Amino acid sequence: REEKVPYALTVFPEGTRITPEKLQASQEFCRKKELPVYRNLLCPRTKGLWSAVSALKLDALYDATVTPPIDSGPETNMLTLARGLPCDIHIHFERILPTDIPKEEQEFALWLYHRWSVKEERLDRFLIEREMLVHGEEEKTLRIHPSKASSKVMYGAIVWYFFCAFVFTIVTLRNGWYRLFFGWTFTFSGLMALLGAVLHAVHFKKSTHGR
Repeated sequence: REEKVPYALTVFPEGTRITPEKLQASQEFCRKKELPVYRNLLCPRTKGLWSAVSALKLDALYDATVTPPIDSGPETNMLTLARGLPCDIHIHFERILPTDIPKEEQEFALWLYHRWSVKEERLDRFLIEREMLVHGEEEKTLRIHPSKASSKVMYGAIVWYFFCAFVFTIVTLRNGWYRLFFGWTFTFSGLMALLGAVLHAVHFKKSTHGR
């Protein structure tokens, strides 16, 4: 901030993706510590966010609540985002001033647990009424539609990849660099297979429920 460079820090206090197993473990932890038990959320980890808020000079903190797509329709994942396919995701933002955030760690933890309880209310209401406003809040809706140009970026990246692979193949084979060619080909293929497996398990397979 001293260099007058705008910045934004995104923090997920849950620390991980939600799954039925993780949700059950989180609920058991909350009962053990006598904390609010959340049905739709994992218990937040307070120390990381408290450290960030305490150490950084923030203009504001934005509390975002994201709902998964629960109606029938295309799955939402990295591939649909890259292709610019429409999806139905509702996000509620609330702007919080630094002066409204407790400074002491214990008070901050209680404040964050309360924020999570409000999120729980929002999600419960959304699942029933498709609405996330609670406690008499006023609606200010902004509809965002995916750009068709995003699909061109993905296709352009694919074309560029095959072009580079083609040039690499021609150069290495013409110069007799067979060890370099086969070594790099096997290594890169293995890395791509591993990346594909991870993306499938994390972003595609679990994205049916927005998780």
